[in-house]
Amino acid sequence: MTAVWPSVLPKPLRDDYSHSFVESRLVKNTDGGPPGYRRRFSSTLISFNISIDATVDQLAAFEYFFEVTLKVGTLPFIMEHPVYGGVPAYDADGDPILTDDDELTLLSADEIFLFGQSMPQVVPFADRYKISFNVLKMP
Repeated sequence: MTAVWPSVLPKPLRDDYSHSFVESRLVKNTDGGPPGYRRRFSSTLISFNISIDATVDQLAAFEYFFEVTLKVGTLPFIMEHPVYGGVPAYDADGDPILTDDDELTLLSADEIFLFGQSMPQVVPFADRYKISFNVLKMP
């Protein structure tokens, strides 16, 4: 069974967020002119750099999840997409899609992730902790 990101942890901070596609192209050898590319793999990983602002209890939950549940980050886990998860859905005209109770419809985008090469970093500030880490969205 795949582990699930702890619900007690806050959403990622937008200020420190970034993502990039992991190189999956292979350069074709050419004798001259512009380079040619072809796919090396049938799908591409996406690398996310994420930070969260955590209390001491949330830091403990993160560390337990990383160290024990994921065996020091070696196992995959399910997490809401850092960008698309929980944002309002809109129709083709740009109007928000509402439920029968006039509530916003939120996108749900759970994905499978794996911690990246760098280990999580924890920096204390005031009475809180900034936890920064890299994850890879699995294809």
